[in-house]
Amino acid sequence: MKMIKQIIISMVFISSSILYSQYYAIGEWHLVEKIDPITDVKEISIFIKKQEENSLNFNTLMIKVNSNSININLYTPSLLFKQRFNDDDKIDIIYRLGKNEPRNTSLNKYGETEFYSLTNSQIASQQSIILLKELLHNNTLAVRALETIGSAKYTYTYVYELQKLKEILLYADFEGTILENYQAEFESILENQQTEKDKTSQDSESSEDTETPKTKDNIYLIDDINYEKPII
Repeated sequence: MKMIKQIIISMVFISSSILYSQYYAIGEWHLVEKIDPITDVKEISIFIKKQEENSLNFNTLMIKVNSNSININLYTPSLLFKQRFNDDDKIDIIYRLGKNEPRNTSLNKYGETEFYSLTNSQIASQQSIILLKELLHNNTLAVRALETIGSAKYTYTYVYELQKLKEILLYADFEGTILENYQAEFESILENQQTEKDKTSQDSESSEDTETPKTKDNIYLIDDINYEKPII
């Protein structure tokens, strides 16, 4: 696993010492790590900006991690462009992990879901950690946002490929954050997935090698066909 990390580092790492931060990207996923110059508190932001198919609309899915909490935010087009929200406005979310049953949640005007926690709320952070583990166990996340803003209604649908997120989480340094004690578990999940993938590949190759060899006894040869000559 460390070897995989080193390969990823050598391929995708881009760092900067400006403002005590570093940045790198794997595919469409990005990570920004910042160290506050006053408090020395580390904050990691992992995000992806996704454009809706056949549309100029896009949203941002963001995971923020610090020493106290993990926050999962979803910014839909209306939130990104800061359209007016009042108490009657709402954004309903339907999301689906892989081929599992769709689930429902909602957003407020700050892009916060039920998984969000601004304070050291262990309950909200535990929900986010559970969701993060589910992301590791699946290859896609489909999200449909149903916005009701005044009399206007909008629907946006996005599909996120999660493989590169897994690589981001594998490489990220969570030391000093709430996820520090979960990094070994994340690595174990990904190692098990790779092992299962390798085993499936080996089983497939083994199955091909053990196929019944083709001989004259089990091949229907054209020369073996007896037919009468046509009468002219």
